[in-house]
Amino acid sequence: MLVAKDTTANSRSTVGRWPDEHLTMHLEAFNAETGEFRARGTRKADAVAQRDSRKYKPLFDYLSMQTAASLLLPLSSIEEIVGWLPDGAATSQFWANTQYHLSRRSAWLDAGYHAFYDAGRRSVRFERVATPNNPSSSGWTDDELEACVGAYRQLWTAQQKGTKLNKSALRREILATALSARNHSAYERRMQNISAVLAAMNLEWVKGYAPLDNMGAVRSRVDRMVTQTWREVPRLHIVTRKGDVRSAFRKWQAAILEAAQYDRKIGWLPDEQIAVASYGDAPDGELHEKATLGVDPFGRDWSVQINIPSDPKTENGSSAVARDELGRLYMIRQGTLHENNQSARVDEIDFRDLSGMTPADVRLKGEAAHRLWFIVTPITDYADEMRRNTARFVKICAALRVPEGVDRAQAKADAAEIMDRFGRDEEGGSSTFWSQGGSRTMRKRHGEVWQALKEILKTADKDLRKPIPARGYDTDGEIDGEDGGILVEIKTGFSAVDVYAGTGQLLLYSKMLARLDGHRKILLLPRKPQAVLCEALEQVGIELHFFDVADDNDWSSATFSRSFLDRCGVP
Repeated sequence: MLVAKDTTANSRSTVGRWPDEHLTMHLEAFNAETGEFRARGTRKADAVAQRDSRKYKPLFDYLSMQTAASLLLPLSSIEEIVGWLPDGAATSQFWANTQYHLSRRSAWLDAGYHAFYDAGRRSVRFERVATPNNPSSSGWTDDELEACVGAYRQLWTAQQKGTKLNKSALRREILATALSARNHSAYERRMQNISAVLAAMNLEWVKGYAPLDNMGAVRSRVDRMVTQTWREVPRLHIVTRKGDVRSAFRKWQAAILEAAQYDRKIGWLPDEQIAVASYGDAPDGELHEKATLGVDPFGRDWSVQINIPSDPKTENGSSAVARDELGRLYMIRQGTLHENNQSARVDEIDFRDLSGMTPADVRLKGEAAHRLWFIVTPITDYADEMRRNTARFVKICAALRVPEGVDRAQAKADAAEIMDRFGRDEEGGSSTFWSQGGSRTMRKRHGEVWQALKEILKTADKDLRKPIPARGYDTDGEIDGEDGGILVEIKTGFSAVDVYAGTGQLLLYSKMLARLDGHRKILLLPRKPQAVLCEALEQVGIELHFFDVADDNDWSSATFSRSFLDRCGVP
């Protein structure tokens, strides 16, 4: 491998073998800031260049279709575009931006990009080259990004209030002022980027701007601006009553202790692969005020403490209990990890940036929290869920103690999984809608069927839960069936539209929440749809079951097919 250490030296005599085994080259000049260099060389076979040109053309086609100023593509993603990459692709030289050799480089140079290899991420960052004829290719300024965030906030607020705001007129206004150097596509993509940040925060995004996560070099700035702008949206409120806090902590501790196998003071959770111990003088097998957790089964290196706060009315404690707007409780913790024998102190900013986790929007006594808080787990009646979520958080903390071991993508996926929570039960009854022509009353048929199913399951000591995947989409229900988990969607019609909707929900939700992926997928309908739809459902692995309603005015009287009840384990 050839490395240019002195960019001012005369390097005509420098010769090296490059990742392309057919090329011997002389380095003539090198720019350390841009990665550009000038070189001359000879090949063993001209046919190699032709083969390279054909092989990397799909990458040129892909980049030519992009409008972003910056793209970060893992090597695995590039292999999906062009096919197998040689070992040399994991070097900076392979992605150098010289125009004098290696025809593969035209794949990004001719598309208007420079390439820079990121060894830490095993990824390639493509930065659009700014030219006088292409001002929109230059990097985004803070003023431009803030204009987009401000415009998006106007649209978001209007959507929350149910009022209309002319999206096209707003876009024209922004493009004529703050974004005068940008085009329509650049503005639209940036708005989609903002949707992606809101989705990660579990907030509703503006309709028409589907989340687009590929932000490149501006990601950290967009994250910061969006987080600051949406801070006033209340999400979690720190619980300040000591009795309520202790009760929630004891429930969480009970879930941990239920699965812990103790050897003296160290408890090991074999399924979750984490260790726990009481920090203090608690008897073996108990957790009092302070719990310390880690991934070392012998307790030699601890990753994080989760302690009952002595004064829950302040942010002085590193852990807390918070309540959302629906009254659900969460265990939350600040991002700061104190120095120990394994690592130096990790502050909350490093925690956020290295882990990829999005801080929760936390309030204390009505005011925005001064510190960054992260969700450990919802506090529910499901001990296994609390243990699994806690384990994910502990493993993120353990990785941050050894920064070179951090897998940001995996940490972010784990953080999203921690956000799994349970929604409200469906409601039956009726709703009255008012319009210019008067009022009309509609039955909540879906809610009545849902309630009927929940009551039947109770007779077999089973529950119908409503898991909400991390992006906030609401599933109908999860059931612990006779031979494994069941994901169910209920439709009160049996038309093609009902089948399409139910099928899409079952397939997507099982991917959006990883633990649902292995569940049996069941669509519940009042009648059998067309034969062609039944065949299609069978082909995609969705079971079709039915319910019956004797009184059209009372869907809470719904009864369910014996085959479905057998699946659920209801005698």
